[in-house]
Amino acid sequence: RIEGKDVHRLPIVGLSSATLVIVNRNMAASEFETRLATLVQSGQWDEVVHDCEAYELEMISKNPNFCQSNGNFYLAFLFSYLITDDMNNARFLWKRMSENVKQENELQVAWSIGRCLWEGKLQEVHAKAVGSSWSMDNQVYVDALQDSLRDRTLKLYSIAYSNIAISDLAGVLGCSDDEAVAKAQAKGIVQTVEGGYIHWQKAQLDQKTSTSTDIAGLATLKKLGNYTLFIEK
Repeated sequence: RIEGKDVHRLPIVGLSSATLVIVNRNMAASEFETRLATLVQSGQWDEVVHDCEAYELEMISKNPNFCQSNGNFYLAFLFSYLITDDMNNARFLWKRMSENVKQENELQVAWSIGRCLWEGKLQEVHAKAVGSSWSMDNQVYVDALQDSLRDRTLKLYSIAYSNIAISDLAGVLGCSDDEAVAKAQAKGIVQTVEGGYIHWQKAQLDQKTSTSTDIAGLATLKKLGNYTLFIEK
């Protein structure tokens, strides 16, 4: 209670209505797992993030040692941040995990993937994703991460460049040359494919002009971030 008020009845700002259901109902672990599985299967990753944040808060308020275990929960939580491209929160989540949880093999690999993402090492991200052993339940997070990363990469490269070597695109997408071409064409952003190069549609090139300043600004901020933010080795 805070100044005579029931804490559980205070408004919670910034959480989705679905998240409030979890907090207000004090959702049991089994109920949370069922809801989480439904959100994951439907690809509602923003909701996964919201629900994990609320569930962790509730569990720690009941048991301060919650973060000393529950590795499967923290793996799903970490991947949800990586999938939604929220590297800052992924970093802080890793920092507050206990050392016991961090020793779990899949979590260590997931964090190594996160570090590669932070450093822009896209080829290493995909190499670690496909080259590591994942449980059947957790493979869905890896697949979703690769899909979302490929979508973001295709969008960025189609704006930043007028054309790109197919082999280079395949490298950053973590797939074969033929698959890279197919994935780009499926997005409807390819004008022609010739001489080993993909040429992006004119609409993408026009967008490049309007976004070039933003891209440069983001690059500068990223460099500043690399100087000021600490990543555990």
